[in-house]
Amino acid sequence: MPRKKVVPLAVEQVRMLAEEIPGRYKGLVLLGACTGLRPGELFGLQLRHV
Repeated sequence: MPRKKVVPLAVEQVRMLAEEIPGRYKGLVLLGACTGLRPGELFGLQLRHV
């Protein structure tokens, strides 16, 4: 299967997304956008890992 090209969100799109979701998830959006971690990796993080 051909790979699909991944196009990252623009900074403004990330900001808008972070503002629209519940506050408890804002850090996940920002951390994911800055690090490129996948959802499973983000949800598996614990404070001691950061």
